Amino acid sequence: MVLGSYSSMIYDRSQFVSYVSSEYKNSQRKEVDEVYRMSEIIILHNTTGLRIGYTTTKSFDEVVEEYKLNDIFIITNTNESHNVMDMDLDKEVFFLKNNTIPFREVSKLIY
Repeated sequence: MVLGSYSSMIYDRSQFVSYVSSEYKNSQRKEVDEVYRMSEIIILHNTTGLRIGYTTTKSFDEVVEEYKLNDIFIITNTNESHNVMDMDLDKEVFFLKNNTIPFREVSKLIY
């Protein structure tokens, strides 16, 4: 996705917190990415615990910033990471490839 300078955001930022994972902060990948004006960021939905991981890349003239979706996932209270296929906001459940996990079993902590 490439965004120009739009006046409105795609999502309500107040519902999310953005962070860089400790794994990425301590990786060699981060050092290489900085040379190419790239970074990996995760946004965490405050209410459900849904996490969206993406890579940002800035053009050399810093006019264009590109976003590449890497992963949509959750981390459970037992520290297990799972890819999310779908979710039901009314029933408060995440659908995974082979099972479901209720929102109450999902961590909202930043890792």
